[in-house]
Amino acid sequence: MSTDEETRLNERTNLDRLGAFSDGVFAIAITLLALEIGLPVTATAGTVLGLHDLVAVWPEVLTYAVSFLIIGYYWVLHHEIYQYLERYDTRLLWVNLLFLLFVAIIPFPTSVLTNYEGQWPVVLYATNALLTGLMLTWFWVHATGGNRLVSDSFDPAIARYVTLQALVSPLVFALSIALSFVSVEVAFATWLLIPVVRKLVGRRYHPTERGRDADHQSGI
Repeated sequence: MSTDEETRLNERTNLDRLGAFSDGVFAIAITLLALEIGLPVTATAGTVLGLHDLVAVWPEVLTYAVSFLIIGYYWVLHHEIYQYLERYDTRLLWVNLLFLLFVAIIPFPTSVLTNYEGQWPVVLYATNALLTGLMLTWFWVHATGGNRLVSDSFDPAIARYVTLQALVSPLVFALSIALSFVSVEVAFATWLLIPVVRKLVGRRYHPTERGRDADHQSGI
């Protein structure tokens, strides 16, 4: 085995360790979310459980579902970014750790949002989610910047597209923080725009989609 082949093998092995560690943190964060769902407080153990008792815990289930989808969204985006990596450096490892730090914290603002009312639980949750998205964007920008931790033949158009996708959630959460001063309910509902905005960004800026639009307009 040549020196170059051995170096690439070592790089791949360490990148696989990075991916496995990141997946483990995501799995733990999602598991902790489920543990936060409590039993109905309107009924005691050993008594007949009514439908109204189950309805009483719907806010916890809803908040869990939203947090699950948000963590899942970041996991998918992290996975999409990770597949382009061919190398790594120390800074990338630290940025990834900062990203995972905010992912691991998500169960805490989720619990606060479930158990307390008002503006500030929403602000706390949105701020953590915003920082999570910014760390992931930093991860990608560093990988595709001057250090070129991706393939030398990597398409710059893909780099710009993924950057826009990574910025979707921070921008939506920043908007929700501003809206929370007007209406907490509207701020919460704003988070549901993330998949919609991401889909629109995909249709508008993905190089493949843009190429199809150009072909369609030219009659191809």
